[in-house]
Amino acid sequence: DVELRGVSLDLNTANKLKEEYNAKLNICKDKFKEILEPLKDRITSFINSNSTLTKKCKLEWPVNMDSPLQVSELLYKVLGVNSKNGTSTGVKELKVILEKTKNQIVKDIITNLLEYRKIQKLLTTYIEKLPEEINPKTGKIHCNFNQYGTVTGRMSSNSPNLQNIPSKNKEIRKMFTADEGYCLIGSDFSQQEPRL
Repeated sequence: DVELRGVSLDLNTANKLKEEYNAKLNICKDKFKEILEPLKDRITSFINSNSTLTKKCKLEWPVNMDSPLQVSELLYKVLGVNSKNGTSTGVKELKVILEKTKNQIVKDIITNLLEYRKIQKLLTTYIEKLPEEINPKTGKIHCNFNQYGTVTGRMSSNSPNLQNIPSKNKEIRKMFTADEGYCLIGSDFSQQEPRL
């Protein structure tokens, strides 16, 4: 019944959030450029000395924060960050570096990158993606609930997964609306409750 009924999404709220989160991304991009501006000569010098006729340096000016290769070269080769995990730019590794480094520029770069990636993930995974999941016939999102989908016995959902909506982000949850005469409830139940 829940699968067939589906859930309504307020597209006005989704569009408003899309604008807001794109603006937040642009602020992060501007901040990234601002942090790197004092390093421009150092970065361009690195690019020039590491580019030959046969080999092109991955790093460019301005540095593209969406490029893991460029971020990797910036952190590990230009700024000399040391890491046990090679030249990874994954979130886990960036957090480890952030904890250990005393270099303020490295801290600023990583803090900004982590914020940017967090905003980008919310934007692409939920704010932009969920409106695309609306069924054109019903005007609602219909996911599949799996009663035996996990080893622990808890229920799961997919196509799309509506059980991983961030609980701390109240803005994204405001995109979901109840039909007239109905209300939305939030609960965290195990197999016992649905079975009862």
